[in-house]
Amino acid sequence: MTAPRAAWARISPWLVSARMKRVLQRLGQLAAPTGTEDLMVVEYPRQRRLELSRTHSVIGAGVIVAVIAIIFLLQPAPPPPPPPVPVAAAETSTPELVVSVVGEVHTPGLYTFAPGARVADALQAAGPVDPAHILGLNQAEKLVDSSQIVVGSPSEPVPVADGRVRLNSATVAELEQLDGIGAKTAAAIVSYRDSHGGFGSLEELQKVKGIGPAKYQAIAQDLVL
Repeated sequence: MTAPRAAWARISPWLVSARMKRVLQRLGQLAAPTGTEDLMVVEYPRQRRLELSRTHSVIGAGVIVAVIAIIFLLQPAPPPPPPPVPVAAAETSTPELVVSVVGEVHTPGLYTFAPGARVADALQAAGPVDPAHILGLNQAEKLVDSSQIVVGSPSEPVPVADGRVRLNSATVAELEQLDGIGAKTAAAIVSYRDSHGGFGSLEELQKVKGIGPAKYQAIAQDLVL
């Protein structure tokens, strides 16, 4: 038994080496390039795309519109605008009375009185030239704004005894009796007299439109304040 074992010990390494060589050769053959590697098609797994049909697209758009509408409707309403600031109404009542006093008074003109004043207050302010001139006036009458008080009897003719016309109390018809004075100029004289509280002098008549120096000289001798 000792001799065969010694012989196998000498043969075994050779057999093992031969077998290993054949295995290695086979592996080399299997691993060797074939020349067709570039032609091989490798199929990688594809990621599935999400595809929506036309119906799904329409439904999705409708849902989005509905959501936007709901959000809009649920928003709180804007606060109402502040109420307008009330504007104080303009006063319709006149706080004071402005009255014109003309005629036979020392200081004809415009006078201002408190509401409730009477004709007697206006006469006292203007100062009648002769107490007899106020006999035709109702001194207890309340004053009216923008009114005019003519001191002198209304029944008396405006022309004085010598035929002259009283500039501060004559009517339009009476002023038309003057030489060269027509209805339009006579009305302008009365309008100026009312707006200025009477004439302070005869010369002031030249401030009326239509009364120039020549016309004034022609009628001055027929006038009296």
